[in-house]
Parts: sequence; structure tokens; C-alpha cells
Amino acid sequence: MLKKIIVFVFFGLLFSSAQAQFIFDKGDITVNTGLGFISMDGNSPSIFMSGDLGLVPTGEVGLLSIGGLMEYKYSTISNGNYYNQVTVGPRAAWHMQLPVFEKMHFDLYTGIGAGIHHYREFNSTTSNFDRQLKPYFEYFLGGKIKLNSDLSLFAEGGGGGISSIKAGFVYHFNASNKKSVMFPGDKNRYYLIKK
Repeated sequence: MLKKIIVFVFFGLLFSSAQAQFIFDKGDITVNTGLGFISMDGNSPSIFMSGDLGLVPTGEVGLLSIGGLMEYKYSTISNGNYYNQVTVGPRAAWHMQLPVFEKMHFDLYTGIGAGIHHYREFNSTTSNFDRQLKPYFEYFLGGKIKLNSDLSLFAEGGGGGISSIKAGFVYHFNASNKKSVMFPGDKNRYYLIKK
């Protein structure tokens, strides 16, 4: 049910958006925070934070970014046993910049990441923690839709990390080549205009 709500909100905002400049350009910094869903080890959600820095334009159609991700999940097993896990590592993404996305105030991106996965399980019988530390590799595809000059919603899906689906809010910083303008008569929509 929650997945259906997220998808509905995401696409509803997508198709209600208006004309704007690209929401992620060279020099821009974004920080994503939210929850992760669907994993092989329990139904409880994970919490995460990730970030991106727009670095390298790729011609007329895209932009490469680098950043990182940190994700945490706590799960109970049974009989007082529980475990938690953390992933930390860098990411790289390619943001597709097509005219249709410029008009829709939308950022479509795909990327890969790698890092360290730390797993710690508490055994109530022995009162000890069993620990594992191993590398992980992830891939993802996602999208962001602008809400106002500083805030977006996003959702992404992929594999290799703790959760297969992530969704939440995006905070925008350092958009030095843009300013926000609210047009008269449209109190709920912001537009990005190149300086």
C-alpha cells in the first residue's frame, strides 16, 4: 500500500509540474534523506542520507555527479535476537538533461556505488555480537521532482544495497547560477531562472 502511495504522489507531481530550467546543474549540491523499503532481511524500513555534487557536463544531454551514501537498518529476529547493519560508500550518477525534463521540472538519473557493509547480530543465548564487514556494490535509477526553490521529492530503485527502493526529500544547496522566482497567480509553484 505504501509503495502505491509513493508512486502515485511521485507521478502526480511529475505531470503537474510546469516549465523550468534543469533542477540539477554543474556546481549544484543536493542532500537526500528518507526511508528505504523492500529488502531480503525483514520488513522494517531503513533510514539513509545521500548527497550529490554536479561536476562534469556530458555534452547537451547530461551531467555526471559524485557523492556518497550512508544507510542504516535495525531488525528483530526472535527470542531477543536482533541485528543492525550500516552501509557507507561513494556513488556516481549520470543525470539526463533533455528538453522534456526541463519543462517538467524533473531530474532523471542512474548510477552506481560501492563501499563497506557492516552487519552486527546480537545472539541472546551467548549475549555476544556476531559481526561481519564486507564490500558491497549497488546500482540505481531514480527521479526528482521540484517542489520549491530548495526542496524536491525523489524516489529510486535498484539493487546491491540494504533496500531496493528509496524515497524521501531532497534539499538543494549552492545553486549559484540560478535564482528562484514565483510568478503572480501561482502561489504553489516555483521556477528556476538562469542569472
